[in-house]
Amino acid sequence: MPLPALGELPQLTALSLAWRRLVDIKPVLIAVNNTGLVCCWDQGGRWQQRVVAWPDGVCRDGVPLQREAVGELMADLIFDCDCPGAQLVLCLPLAAASWCVVDGYGSDGSPGLLPQSLQAVDLPFDLAENYVTSSPVQDALAVVGVPRSLIQGWSEVAALADLPLRRVDWSLTAAQRALLQLTQPWDGDLAWLVVEEKSLHLLLFRQRVPEVDHALEAHDPLAC
Repeated sequence: MPLPALGELPQLTALSLAWRRLVDIKPVLIAVNNTGLVCCWDQGGRWQQRVVAWPDGVCRDGVPLQREAVGELMADLIFDCDCPGAQLVLCLPLAAASWCVVDGYGSDGSPGLLPQSLQAVDLPFDLAENYVTSSPVQDALAVVGVPRSLIQGWSEVAALADLPLRRVDWSLTAAQRALLQLTQPWDGDLAWLVVEEKSLHLLLFRQRVPEVDHALEAHDPLAC
C-alpha cells in the first residue's frame, strides 16, 4: 500500500488549518435575510461573494430559529470559502432592529451617559430588552436598538460554528454610512428609498440628518 504524502496526513492538515487560523485573520461579512445569507471576504485584494439559501424554517427576520443548523451551515460555508481565520461581521436585516434620531447629543455627546439619558426619551424599543448602539449625525444622534435575545442567539450560532463574532451591524445604518460617503458633496435634502425583499422604507434627510423613516407597502403609490 503506498504511503500518503505529507500533505495528506490528517494531523498535518489539522495543524496547517490551526496555523492559518492564527496568522490569516480576516473579517468576513455575513449579511442575513429571510431567504439566505450573503458571504463576502477579501482575497488577494479582490472581493469574493457567495450566496447560500437557508433550509426551510431555520431563520426569520434575522432570528436564527434553528441555531445548530445555522451554525453548521456557516461553518461549512467558511470552510468551503477557505477562510480558516474568519472573524464574522454580521449584518442584520431591516426587521431585526429599530431606530430613532435623538436631538441634543451629536459628536460631543458622552456615550457612557447615553443609556441613562435615554430613559426620558420616547423610543421605539424597550431599553431593558435591547442592546443600544449610537452614531453621531451632525448635532443629533442615531440610536439603534437590537433585542438582547437576538444578539444572544447569534452569539450561540457563532460558538456552534467555532467562529469569533467580531461585530454585529444593521443593514439600514450600514447602508446609510455608505450613502453619506457617496453624497458628501451634496448638502441639500435627500430622499432615499430602501428596498429589502418585501420591506420598503422611504427616508428623508435634511442637512444629512434623517428626519423621516416611513414604511411603505409594495403597492403604495409612493413606492412606484
